[in-house]
Amino acid sequence: MVRQIRLDFGFLPDYSMGNYYVPDPVNSPLNILLNTSIWGNHALLICGKIGAGKTHLCHIYADKFSVPMVSVDTLDIDILPSLSETGCVVDNIDGVDETLLFHLLNMVKENKKHIVMTSQHTVHSMGIVLPDLVSRLSQSMIVALDLPNDDILATVLIKHISDRKIRLPSEVVSYIIPRMPRSYGGVALLVKILDETALEQRTNITIPFVRKVLDTFISPDIF
Repeated sequence: MVRQIRLDFGFLPDYSMGNYYVPDPVNSPLNILLNTSIWGNHALLICGKIGAGKTHLCHIYADKFSVPMVSVDTLDIDILPSLSETGCVVDNIDGVDETLLFHLLNMVKENKKHIVMTSQHTVHSMGIVLPDLVSRLSQSMIVALDLPNDDILATVLIKHISDRKIRLPSEVVSYIIPRMPRSYGGVALLVKILDETALEQRTNITIPFVRKVLDTFISPDIF
């Protein structure tokens, strides 16, 4: 059974650009994200299931362009003017106050700034009631993210192992692959936990060690 990793021990996902896997640099979501001139609009909507890398892209954009990132829980009428003056990121607009988001989109456009949004759904499957908001979102540059397949996740795993200069026997890598989290962020976090826990315990990363880590750090999918 695939185990998921929790954050109880203070380990946080690394949302840096260097930790975002790009199999095709030209046509990658990252390239689209960072080149606002190709959006054809002021708004970018990233759609994809949990684990596809939406939040990672949000952090990259917010850091690159020094703009605030907010959630729908913190979206308030009083902060719309400041968000529209700088541009912003709204991670996960599912369940958003539709009127607030509609006004924010209009204000960002008026100020000639940019906004990045994410959702687990396509525009027409979000259940949005406000027709004008559906229209605005449909006019956004839309990027659909697929969940990474096993081959890509294996490549990501090997990349993170190499980046940390961890030497693992092939049988340990083979053991990890079918049992690791099925998301970019989850793989990066798992390698971080394996590396730092092994260093703390002054032990090698063996199959029993990996098994213990996977059995210890368990939670629902957080990525």
